[in-house]
Amino acid sequence: MLYAIAACILIVFLAPRIRIAVENYSVKAVINKLKRQGYYVLENLTVGEVEVSYLLVSKYGVHTIKVCKFPRWHNAYLEGDEQARIWHYSLVYIGGAFRPISPFIEGPPGLTTKTAMNNPVMEVEKAIEKLKRRIDLENRDIPFYPIVVFIPRIKAVRIHRKPDTKTQIIFAKQLNDTISQKNTVFLAGDEAMQVYNMVANAAQSPQNTVSVA
Repeated sequence: MLYAIAACILIVFLAPRIRIAVENYSVKAVINKLKRQGYYVLENLTVGEVEVSYLLVSKYGVHTIKVCKFPRWHNAYLEGDEQARIWHYSLVYIGGAFRPISPFIEGPPGLTTKTAMNNPVMEVEKAIEKLKRRIDLENRDIPFYPIVVFIPRIKAVRIHRKPDTKTQIIFAKQLNDTISQKNTVFLAGDEAMQVYNMVANAAQSPQNTVSVA
């Protein structure tokens, strides 16, 4: 009996860490696959005062990715407004039964601990604006694709989106498809390498992957 109780406690303690590790590995696997496909990759950067997890430069443009990690998934609720500087996530300790979720739903918090975090959408967009000012490729407008990735797939997300928002908010398993959707060629020949060098010169590295915990 004691062994069973100990096993249950161990599972509860380790399960969130295992899930975070698995999803973090899946993100890195996607990045490594894109490297093999010819994407130029910069990791763990600071652009101005903003930490960026990945910058991917290819003939399709520049994907700017910010990874946000949460300490749990089964009882974490996130809420915020894209135009607000601060968002909040809550860890629910007493609430309703677990139920499957779609990527973006509303979840009713019960008794919670509430934690503030910087708005990742605002931060990644701020980083892009700084990078754009440092890129000069014959006055051409280089497309940037802002992406925010939540690790792990938490229970519920409630975000008030801007009508003209361009930032995609996703979970780890959606990353590959999200990047692959951008398949219009904008940069020819060695132009992608030129943009990569400009971006690398505009950013500082290394920094740790962003964690909200």
